[in-house]
Amino acid sequence: MPQSFDVVLTLANRQIVDADGTNHGKVDDLLLREDGDGLVVDAILAGFPAWSARLGGPLGSWMLRTWNLLTDTRPPDVVPFSEVERIDSAVHLQRGAKVPENLLERWLREHLVAKIPGAGHEG
Repeated sequence: MPQSFDVVLTLANRQIVDADGTNHGKVDDLLLREDGDGLVVDAILAGFPAWSARLGGPLGSWMLRTWNLLTDTRPPDVVPFSEVERIDSAVHLQRGAKVPENLLERWLREHLVAKIPGAGHEG
C-alpha cells in the first residue's frame, strides 16, 4: 500500500471483504490521528452508528437515536487499519482480522425478513 493516499477517494464507502471473500458492510468512517505534518488512518469504522454519525445534522442524530431505541446501544465496529491487506475496489482484510458485524442487516434479517412467508429454509 502507498504511504500517502487520498482517504476519501481510496476508502470511503468501499466494501469490506474478509480473507474468504465474504462482504462485511462498507467503510462508513475513519479514525484518524495527527502524525507530524499529516494524518494517519488508525482504524476503519463500520456499521450504522458510524454511518449516521458521519451523516450528521438533525437527520443523523434522529437516525442514531432511533437505532438506539431498536437495538442495544453499541458503538461502531472498529477494524484496525493494520488488519488491511490491500485496497482495490474493496478493502480486503488479512486472514484472522476482526470482521465487523453489520448490525442493521442482522436486525432487518431477524425482525423483518424472517417474518416474511417463505423466507426461511422450510421446504
